[in-house]
Amino acid sequence: MALQLEWLRRFLPTAKTIGVIYNPRENQQRIEAASRIAQQLRLKLESQPVSDIRELPTALETLAKNRCVMGRG
Repeated sequence: MALQLEWLRRFLPTAKTIGVIYNPRENQQRIEAASRIAQQLRLKLESQPVSDIRELPTALETLAKNRCVMGRG
């Protein structure tokens, strides 16, 4: 995760917030670790849990409103 965030930082040096959509049953701990790493890189990790595909449009809208560079966890 650290390497991925470092590369995002290199490719998008002006980005301040990284948006991540994740399944909380499978990736909660990974997202928590990524959030700590992002803070060290002076980034904010905006995470949106999606347990069901029907939640996806709302999660994407939320991230878009927050002007996030998006990825998946």
